[in-house]
Order: sequence, then structure tokens, then C-alpha cells
Amino acid sequence: MITKTNCDITFSSVNKDFLLGKFSDVIKNIFGFNNGCPKVKALQDITFNIPQGELLGVLGRNGAGKSTLLRVAGGIYNPDEGEIYVRKNPTAIFEMGLFGNQHLTGREFCKIYFSFRNIPRSEQKALTEDVREFSELEEYFEEPMRNYSSGMLARLLFGVITAIPAEIVLLDEILSVGDQHFQGKSYKRLIKMISKGASGIFATHDWFSAVRLCSKIIVLNKGKVEFEGTSQQAARKYLNIGSTITKRVVFRDIERLRESAFTYTNGEPFSMTFDVESAFEGPFCAGLAIEIPKHAVVVIIDNSHVVTGGTGTFRISFKFPLFPIVFNDCYLSLFLSKPRVSGQTASPEVYDQISWTSGDSIRLVNKAPQHASEAIIGRKLGWKRIR
Repeated sequence: MITKTNCDITFSSVNKDFLLGKFSDVIKNIFGFNNGCPKVKALQDITFNIPQGELLGVLGRNGAGKSTLLRVAGGIYNPDEGEIYVRKNPTAIFEMGLFGNQHLTGREFCKIYFSFRNIPRSEQKALTEDVREFSELEEYFEEPMRNYSSGMLARLLFGVITAIPAEIVLLDEILSVGDQHFQGKSYKRLIKMISKGASGIFATHDWFSAVRLCSKIIVLNKGKVEFEGTSQQAARKYLNIGSTITKRVVFRDIERLRESAFTYTNGEPFSMTFDVESAFEGPFCAGLAIEIPKHAVVVIIDNSHVVTGGTGTFRISFKFPLFPIVFNDCYLSLFLSKPRVSGQTASPEVYDQISWTSGDSIRLVNKAPQHASEAIIGRKLGWKRIR
């Protein structure tokens, strides 16, 4: 029995199955005729609590059960087993197609939605104007929605649903719609909503967005909770699902690198030296990246430097003529892998890594932090092998 405490949403041993097969077989099964209709276990023994004012992240690949979990929380699906408590009716972003009459104009859509949500008429005009400005539809706001592109429709629907203050929200992949400019506006709008005390669930496969918005995350895999913890711990677990490190070439001084204190200053030189050991005759690739998870920034430096020389120990150094990072601190990740061939976007085999995603990256501290304007930065390095 769920006890109503200070939690806005509680799941207790929740299970949800879906029937597969022909429509006639499914109907027979629903009415109690056991005809062996197969089932898919969409959710298995899901348990968590969401305190007031917190947003729980749910990470998972396609088919992991994220959308099913949201729809069970929103009352669209009933659980087959277990108990659910939601303090009040939530605002759900997956209800985007609720008033899908394509003959409505953007303004008419706003009027119907706000009336459905019992917003007083005296407040609807200001909210509608807010949606018009946010969506940037301009003259199309007075046109029927059948004339909208998919991006325009996404901007309208997101603007309408988030225009009303919400205490509990259910968000399903909402930051993946629209172009990069709109995604940035959407993120700021969500931050404003959450900062006013909203709680709820954010389901996504975008770990960067989850880390930025959520302090706690669960990782779903095939309907089960595979991991539950802080946002950064969960992101590491999620990113390493299915990863394999072959150890044909390894870092020899990981402990020294992890325990050393490295500082940097934006715009000044920065260098580092490390040792690796190769157990085979072929060449290998040394790569480097810098990550600032809380700000969703990845700095891809140079992952294409090939080291040749066969078996043995190598001392490798790299140098930034001008270090590009301005944030307060960041994580340096080093990679050893099989060289890519033309046309490959990723290495076919990873030999070893010192990475934030695996929990053992190298922390760098900025001696003079500034404001960053770029989300992705690319830089070429000067590499040197010291035998």
C-alpha cells in the first residue's frame, strides 16, 4: 500500500504487458479465452519515488519502455500489477496531438486547448500571445495547421502546452523536435518551469539533456530498471551499455593521471604526457576529448593521430597552443583504438580509455573561468611520440 508522503509520483512494483497477435486473438484473450496469445513485458517491477520539486530522468534506447512508463504515469495505460500514486493531474508533453484538427488555425488551437485546461478567458489572450511569440510562426499563426511543416507544428504544440504553469510534468523526447535554435528555446522554457517547483518525469535517449535537467536518473533496458543513481552515474552506465574494451593497447599510468591536479587557463598553452603499452605489432590511434556534462558541451579535439612502432612501451605527449575551454572545470578523456578507415565515423575497436563515461576521467580546473558561447568546439593538436 502506497503511503502519500511528500512525493508527487510513486511507482511500487509496477508491471505492464502488451498482447501480440491477430486482433481477433487479442479480443479473445481480453475476454478470458486463453488462446496462447503472446505477450511483451513492457515494464517489469518498476519502483521509484519522485519528491516534490524534482525531475526524474529516464534514459533508455528505443524499445526500453520509456514511453510506456510515461503513459502509465499519465493514466493512459493501467498497470497490470503494482501501485501508482500521482498527487494531481500532470501536464504531459506526449499529449501533443490531443486537438489534431488540421483545419484549426494556430490561434484557434490555443483557444481550444486553454478552454480544455479550464483557463479563464481573461487569461487566454495573454497566453495566446505568449505562444505566438515563442513559436515564431508570424503570419502562419493565423493559417490552418494543415499548412504547417512538421517543425512549425512542433513549435506551436510545445509552446501551447508549456505556456501554462504546471506542478507535475511528463516529458517524452521533447527536446528532440525542431531545429537547434528551437531546441535551445525549449530548454530555457523547461528550466523556467522546473525552477518554479515543477516535478515529474523526463524520458529521453539524450543523456546530455537528462544530465542538465535532472539530479537523479534511472536507466531502463527491456522494461527493467538497470540502474538508478545520480545523473552523472546514470549517464556513465547508459553510455557503457554494450561497450567492449579489448586491452590490446593500454594506459600504463592511469592512477597518476587520475590523482594529479591539472589546471589550465583559457587561451594559454596546455600540455600532457602519458605512457601506453602495446601488445601487438599493428598501429593504434590515440584520441582526446574534453567533456563538460553539466553544460552539455563536448570538445572534440583530435581522434585521428596514428602511432606506429609495434609492441612495447610508448611515451606520448600532446600540446594545446591555446587551450579552448572557458568553463570552471571539465573532464579530459583519452582513448586508444584501432585506426579508422575511410568512410568510418567511429573506431571499429576500442583498446583502452580514460573517460568520464567510464568514471575514471581526468579532472581539469580552470584558474580563470569565463562564460562559454560555443557548445561544440573542434581543435587540431600537435602530437609527439617519445620512445
